[in-house]
Order: sequence, then C-alpha cells, then structure tokens
Amino acid sequence: MSKSMSLLLASLMLIACSDEQEVYKTHARLANAGSIDGPYGIIDVYATDTFGGRMGFGFGAVNGFPGASAAAGGLGVPHFIAGHWVKQNPDTMRNSVYYRISSPIDSELAKKKIETLENYYENYSTRWGTMQFAVDGPKAMLFFTLNCFDDCTPRKNADPNGWVIKDPLSLTDVVLLFDGLGETSPSPYPKSRLDTRFLYYELAEYSGIDFSEIRDVDGQIAESAVEMPVHSKVAWSEAINPDDDLKHWKYRYYKFEHSMDDPDAQEAKIQAYRQGAFDGYLKQTYMQFLLEGDNVKITYSVSCYLPMTQCTVTEDPQKRWEYIPEIDRYGVVLFSGKADMSDKPFDGIPAPQ
Repeated sequence: MSKSMSLLLASLMLIACSDEQEVYKTHARLANAGSIDGPYGIIDVYATDTFGGRMGFGFGAVNGFPGASAAAGGLGVPHFIAGHWVKQNPDTMRNSVYYRISSPIDSELAKKKIETLENYYENYSTRWGTMQFAVDGPKAMLFFTLNCFDDCTPRKNADPNGWVIKDPLSLTDVVLLFDGLGETSPSPYPKSRLDTRFLYYELAEYSGIDFSEIRDVDGQIAESAVEMPVHSKVAWSEAINPDDDLKHWKYRYYKFEHSMDDPDAQEAKIQAYRQGAFDGYLKQTYMQFLLEGDNVKITYSVSCYLPMTQCTVTEDPQKRWEYIPEIDRYGVVLFSGKADMSDKPFDGIPAPQ
C-alpha cells in the first residue's frame, strides 16, 4: 500500500472517529424532576436518547421547580419519553389524579436546540448540562439547561431561532425539548408502579404449575403482571404420596380454562375496592390464582400501609370485596369454580419431572 493511500485511510478513520464521538456525545449528567402547580408524585418517568441511553426522573414526591435533583447517568439527544405521575391533594397528601405519557421526541430539533444552548454564552461553559422534567397537571415538559447564573452574556447572533428561553421561575436559560399532554385517569393505570397487578399462583404444598397461559385485555400473553385475565388456561399437578421417596411420587392432575365475564364490571369492582376498602396507603397489588385441589379462585388484592399502625378495612355491603381466607387478606374474587381432575396427565400437557 502506498504512503499516500495510508495517509488517506488514516484521515478517513480520524473523520469517522470524530463523527462517532459527536453522535455519542453525552449532553446531560444530572436530572431534575419538579412541578409547576403544587405537589406530585413522579413515579417512573424516563427519557431515552437516540442511541439507547436512559435517564430516569422517578424521584417520588416533588413540589416546585426544578424540584428533586440527582446524578442520573448520562443522556445524549432525547428521542422518547414515558412514565407515570400523580397529583397529590396538598391538604391530605393523598393521590387524587393519575397521569401517564408515552411519546416520541423530535430528536433532530432537540439536537439543534441543545447545541444552540451549548454555544450560547460568551464567557460561561460547563462540561455537561441538566435535563429537567416538569409537570403541570397532564402537561409534561422536558428542558435542557447549563445552569448559568453568573455571567450569562449571550454571543452575538447565538440564537437566531429564539429557542433559548427562561425556565419557569425565570432563574436561568433553558431550551424546551418536549412539551406534551399525558393521559388522565381518576385511578392508577394497571401494571404501573401504583397498581402493579403482579401475577402469582398459590398452590397446595407439593404442587406445581405444569402449564399456564393468561391472556390480557390487550390480547397479549401475560408474564409477570396482568391488567385483567380475560382468558386463562392453567394446569397443575399435586403429589398424593409426598411422604414416599421422590422418585416414587404419584400425582393427581388438574386443569381449567376460563373466559372472564364482563371485564369492565370486574374492573369496576376493583376500583371500588381500591377507593373504599382501606384507610391507608395502597402499595403492591396482586392478581392471584388460588389453586388447591380442584378449587380455583382468581383474586385481586392489595397491600396497605400506615406508619405505626395497621390499616383497617371497611366491609362492603354489596360484597364487591370480601375476606379471602386462602391469602388472609381482603380482596376482589374475580372467579370461583372447579377444575377438571385426572389421575393421569392431560393430553398436550407435560407430566411433572
């Protein structure tokens, strides 16, 4: 290879490396999460950048702007934002309105705005900026700032498009990368951190699940959580001689298939239970399949928390929720019935190993 060709290849490699460094540039290392109109719980909001980087803003209770702050890894040019937040009643500090968003961000425009601010000042520079997420009811905003508070004189013609603005408190310069409206609900969104609906199977001792397929309201097969089990197929087996040596165990086999009647009515019972059963703060929620012998129950329940004391339960005269002895907890029984039973494995379902 000639010397001139080698020099040309080396130059091209340097250009490629320079381009790659520009593409992967980290613009923000810090994250803020705040609010414009009072206290919120910002639960699990996050933004991703054009190359898969992620920055989280789920700092919990916030009030005011810029709100809570944390080092949160690094973010380049954002291109997607998603998550949940909840409005809190300032008198009771209880959740009152729930919001969620899932939206793309115009990354090309965001890149131009970020670069404009990074080249904006005559005498101020910093290695990294801060991404600031703020909410105002259903409104979600993502700002980028360099946190200039001293000599913030702009260069001449640094912002011909007028992208650099003051933050909501008029304290420093920001560029607005995203401004959108989330969905609103009077109750938590299922499978969010506020209503997890973890999927569990409760079985008798010496029993195991041989097959399960739980179809959710969106038509997908549920894995770790489920909004509403609209169609369920489950098979399990139970050892009938557990005192014998394991290799001599014999089994009884069970299976059931069920389509949920009127999922909307079942969801209404769940919401009534959430709103009327407890006097404390609702934590984890569970969708449980209680399987013992040929008895089957599908239940929804919630764990409740109060500092220094136990939650109390209000009985429901309409029986939308009830005490469920199998789990020693109040909840909603979505289905109760019997499974098919056999002394040999059902066709198409593997025997326990």
